[in-house]
Amino acid sequence: MSAVVEDVRVGSDKGRKPKDKGSYEILVGDADLNFRQFVLDDPIPTGRQVIEATGMRKAEERLVFQVLKNGELEELRLEETVDLREAGVHRCFRYHGRIKLMSFLPSKDRRYLADRDVSFHEVVEGNKKGVVLENFLLPAGKYQTASADILIMLPPAYPDAPPDMFYAFPHLQLVASHRQPNCTNVRINFDRKSWQRWSRHNDQWRPGVDGLWTMVKRIEQALEVAA
Repeated sequence: MSAVVEDVRVGSDKGRKPKDKGSYEILVGDADLNFRQFVLDDPIPTGRQVIEATGMRKAEERLVFQVLKNGELEELRLEETVDLREAGVHRCFRYHGRIKLMSFLPSKDRRYLADRDVSFHEVVEGNKKGVVLENFLLPAGKYQTASADILIMLPPAYPDAPPDMFYAFPHLQLVASHRQPNCTNVRINFDRKSWQRWSRHNDQWRPGVDGLWTMVKRIEQALEVAA
């Protein structure tokens, strides 16, 4: 006798809580919104298990987002779990490589940037995630340009763990001395650009309290006092 596979979507649509044990059928879509059905034997799979269920390899190079009941997307990290038995959990997206379409920023961060009218885009390259603040205004008359793109790399555990350094493009020079500020001589390649690394470390972070706004304030202060 073949095992019965629980269709989580159908159960959710009917308001029925899925069974506690057995196999579970979910929908997994790609970047083009093409969905396919896949079966999981674990009612509480990790992001890695979702990726592996689709037949994809190199999970570290991929991202998974679960579709919430309100239609928003929330990243499911490789070792993070999701309970398929909860109502409304039945769809995921998986991506390979670099994406810009789906937001991995917490909603509080997105609201903060919107309230400040800061244009930004999000980038994923491999297992690295970054937020680029576009045409970020610099202290008047201090640098060779009035604005620059500022890159903030986010650690895997963000927002519980803090961002550390930040990066500028173009590479900034002080007008007064015609040289780069101290501790900005290292370069990294990301988002098809060579970024100037500003080595400014953060040893104070309050999980649940601090967010991207904290990092932006640190960046503004660093740009103001740089010598």
